[in-house]
Amino acid sequence: MGIFGAAVALFGKDGSRATAQEPRARHPADTAEPKATILIIDDDPSFLDTMRSVLTGEGYNVLASSNGPKGLDMVRYAGADIGAVLLDFNMPRFNGAETLQFLRKLSPNAKVLAVSGVSSNELPSDFREGVQRFIPKPFSNADLLKTLKEILDSNPAADASATASA
Repeated sequence: MGIFGAAVALFGKDGSRATAQEPRARHPADTAEPKATILIIDDDPSFLDTMRSVLTGEGYNVLASSNGPKGLDMVRYAGADIGAVLLDFNMPRFNGAETLQFLRKLSPNAKVLAVSGVSSNELPSDFREGVQRFIPKPFSNADLLKTLKEILDSNPAADASATASA
């Protein structure tokens, strides 16, 4: 906008000062309440980048960690703000089962979505039973988003009783 256009916008065409108008949001998403914070713990940098992009594109806040201990530190400091954890099983040094064990001590009611290239029946039973859901890699973005929404919308007490009765 040139100087003339700015002057017209500020003062109006007749020279009198224009009345102030409420600013308008450029994008409806800018004014929307952000969705939950999702913590992703996975040792694959390209997977972390892809998931970060997909989830932020859907309005989620995303924390990402390339290993279990760093992810647990994030839970330690931001646990109450984390809506769900996306946890890989196969990671070096500190695998998903070990991470989950410590995660449950830090945040017993954390909602955990396990992801892995290993099939569900090859995972240790304590890991399978300690998470709300499991999605095998590769998965579609639609499947991830649908499952994540189901987990976030679920009641942790109901999840615990459903797991106990299974």
